[in-house]
Amino acid sequence: MADRLVCLAIAMIAPEILVYLAFCEKLSAAELTESTSQEERLGPQWKSLHSFYALMGGFRIRLNRGGEATPTDYRLTADAVILLYRRGLVNWEQIPLHEEIEDRSKADWFIKGLAVFQASTFVIKSIGRVAQGLPITTLELTTLAYLPGMAALSFLWWHKPYDVTKATLLELKGNENGGRESASMTNDWLRSTSQLALPYEDFPLAMECIRSARFALGPINRWGGVAGLCFAVFGAIHCAAWSFEFATTGERWAWRASSLTISASVPLSWAITGVLRYFIVRYYKRKFSTVPASEVKAMMDEVAWKPLNRITRIVHGCGLALYAPARIYLLFEVFFGLRFLPSACYDSVEWSKYF
Repeated sequence: MADRLVCLAIAMIAPEILVYLAFCEKLSAAELTESTSQEERLGPQWKSLHSFYALMGGFRIRLNRGGEATPTDYRLTADAVILLYRRGLVNWEQIPLHEEIEDRSKADWFIKGLAVFQASTFVIKSIGRVAQGLPITTLELTTLAYLPGMAALSFLWWHKPYDVTKATLLELKGNENGGRESASMTNDWLRSTSQLALPYEDFPLAMECIRSARFALGPINRWGGVAGLCFAVFGAIHCAAWSFEFATTGERWAWRASSLTISASVPLSWAITGVLRYFIVRYYKRKFSTVPASEVKAMMDEVAWKPLNRITRIVHGCGLALYAPARIYLLFEVFFGLRFLPSACYDSVEWSKYF
């Protein structure tokens, strides 16, 4: 519960982080499902739901690592699960069936359906208010701004289990060639390879959100571009309150400035570094066109990538430094603005006009 509350707080401040995380997880789940489709026994059983389950830490293994007196449960990465299966150290019977994972998330479909119903009802009511010339509050407008992100999350995470309350324990078995000795060697290998068997975290979902947030300081990939679009849409909806009535003129202008800032600060910083990286890399590739291929990588790292990464962090950091205070102000103003509402905000939509 605490993990979800922390994640909810992060999503309230920057919902774009969750959208980016969902895009990455969807892509990883699709690649994992595709990689297992050719397996003779596992392929027909392994579905998209299993890929999400593995990415969420749904598989665990018991290891003695670092001189521990008793075995400790470690979370297996998705790559480790597939690798163990291909080495013949995990039988396909140990992988839970599609129905077994769904059974653990029976409430998930109801929760998702209820959320979609509530969001649709809210949008219809807001459209009705605008159609009849009734004002909407900044709180209602901010709620509407979250809905595109919610729709994207619902689509990307539709096949993702609600939660992993108890991970599936995988027991290593000897394969036909190596027997128990092979399983023991794999156990030792997993103990020494920290990227395949990871310790469980107290706040896994929140930590994943924080790790995803760090991408904003580094070079942006194609999915980062999608997240940048989410930043722009999220801020643009706030700009719809440009002509709303506020308690003071200062608050109106602060809302306008903050809305523009969250719309443009991060996407613009990403666009600047993206264009800069494109032309600088293109220049150096032409300059080093006569250099042997074995030496190009080292030279590019020294004269292009390292300086570019430093510039990228500075520019992106400036964008985030502008975004954060503007976003926090909008969150507070949403509630402060409730002290001054036009009387028409309390009027209801007359649906009888349409039926």
